[in-house]
Amino acid sequence: MKNVFLFLFTIFLFNISCSQKSKLGAKTVNYTIVDSLKYVSVIPDDYFYPKGDSICSKILSNYKDLTPLLIEKINDTINSKYKYADFYYYKVGDVAIELLSWGYSNSEFPLRKLLNNEFQIQNKNDQLNVIFYDLFHENTSEINFKNRQRFKIVVEKWFANKK
Repeated sequence: MKNVFLFLFTIFLFNISCSQKSKLGAKTVNYTIVDSLKYVSVIPDDYFYPKGDSICSKILSNYKDLTPLLIEKINDTINSKYKYADFYYYKVGDVAIELLSWGYSNSEFPLRKLLNNEFQIQNKNDQLNVIFYDLFHENTSEINFKNRQRFKIVVEKWFANKK
């Protein structure tokens, strides 16, 4: 009887151990894919690459679970491999913002409205990419980083209200 109890207890512990490992493995994969944003070379667009490169595609296939991790990356100023219009390299934070805007509909994640509310955009007719450049690239690196931090707080509030 004692041996049967010991055997069943061992199986129980083994099952708990395996389930914990699989949960940890999924979290590790999520962190790994989001940490790969610096390797993104093609972001989604309406014409040629609706899912972007393989990194973007993996993130967009699971964007709701990855949203908190993408928000964390908004103020990351490491260059990605994506060069916008052969003019400047997107930062990791830029890629994270782009993927959030591609994952959620405009009504769910009103990027332009959030930017306008926080930064009081003067020319409301500017295209989003112009506003984006003005806020996150055109200034000194210190001002660009402060703008990213401000916007990250805005997006964190948006996400907290969305839950």
